[in-house]
Amino acid sequence: MLLAACLFQGPAARGGDDVELRVKAAFLYNFARFVEWPVQAESQPKVEFCVLGHDPLTPILEETVRGKNVNGRVLGVRNVGGADEAAGCHVLFVARGEQKRLRCLLQALAEKPVLTVSDLEGTVRDGGIIQFRLVDQNVRFEVNLDAAARAGLKLSSQLLRVALAVVGRHS
Repeated sequence: MLLAACLFQGPAARGGDDVELRVKAAFLYNFARFVEWPVQAESQPKVEFCVLGHDPLTPILEETVRGKNVNGRVLGVRNVGGADEAAGCHVLFVARGEQKRLRCLLQALAEKPVLTVSDLEGTVRDGGIIQFRLVDQNVRFEVNLDAAARAGLKLSSQLLRVALAVVGRHS
């Protein structure tokens, strides 16, 4: 339990947006370490982190994953413009400016092996897998297990233990 708590700490965002973005980038990297993808996605040589929409997270995420790996696989970061491009991602962060497209995007990706993450209100309710929340100036997250199961993803119990809330059935 201590290991999980250390890996998923969300320090206070008192330092402003930059601190919050760094915490979210660290979460995204750690999420990838605690998710099991289906064989077809697991066999790809690179773990792709993608950002949909204009968001200052992209360069911070690039810096966060530089020189790191997940299960021996190199990491890449790229921006995508829609569901077709996002279908090739392992982890997709949906930026705040994409609220109008969120529900449609999540429906298009529902059965694709993509870990969908956002801080947009309604992400988990509308079929996203992880939603960031600010709680007492700390970045926390909620998980939708049903959405993860539809995507063919298995989330580690360590990840689930440190979630603010877990909705859906445990498999």
